[in-house]
Amino acid sequence: MQALTRTTRRRTAKTLRPTLRRLRLRLRRTSGRQAQYQRRTPEVQHPGRLRSQIPTLRHCALDVTNATPPTAASLLESLSCSHNLHTRKINGTSAMLLRLIPNIFYADIKVGLDLFVRYLGFEVFHQDASIYVLARDGAKVYLMENADLAAMDRPELAIETDDIAGIYTEIQTRAPEILHPNSNTVQRKPWGAQEFAALHCITVCVVSRQW
Repeated sequence: MQALTRTTRRRTAKTLRPTLRRLRLRLRRTSGRQAQYQRRTPEVQHPGRLRSQIPTLRHCALDVTNATPPTAASLLESLSCSHNLHTRKINGTSAMLLRLIPNIFYADIKVGLDLFVRYLGFEVFHQDASIYVLARDGAKVYLMENADLAAMDRPELAIETDDIAGIYTEIQTRAPEILHPNSNTVQRKPWGAQEFAALHCITVCVVSRQW
C-alpha cells in the first residue's frame, strides 16, 4: 500500500512539473513587466499619494452637492467670462474690455455736478476746460458742457451695485426728491434685477441695479 502511494506521488509530481515550470516562467515575466512599468511611471510606486487625494475629491463632491443654487449675478458673470475668453480666442488677443463709460452733455456743467457729486456721491477724479471725470468705487462718468448736444438727448444710465438697499437708503436720506416717480422704491423687475431710479431736474435718469 505504501509502495503504491509513493508511486502515485511520483507520477503526480512528474505530471505537475511542466505546469509548475510554466507558472514560474509566467511569474518571472509578470514581475519583469511590472518592474519595467514602474520605472516608466514612477507615480505608481507611491500609491499613498493617490489615496491621499481621494478624501479631497470626495470633499469637493460634497461641497458641490451641498452648494446653494447659483444666483442670476453668478450666472451672468460666468457667461460673461466664457464669452470674453471665447472672444479673445477668436480675436487672437489677450486684451479684455473692463467697463463702458458714458459721456453726458450739459448746457450748464454745474447741473451735472449737482446730480452726480451732491446727490449720488461721486467725486471729481479729473477736470479741465472741456471735461469732468467723476468716479465712485468702480463707476465712472464723463461730464461735458455743450448746450447744443445737451438739447439733443437726455440719457438714461444704469449703475450696477452689490448693495441696492444701501444705495437706496443713502439717496433716500440725502435727496428723496430726486427719486423717480415711477420707480421710487426698490423693485424686482421681470428680468430678475432689483432696481430703483433717480430723475434729475433736466430729466437725466440714473437707474441703480443689482442682479
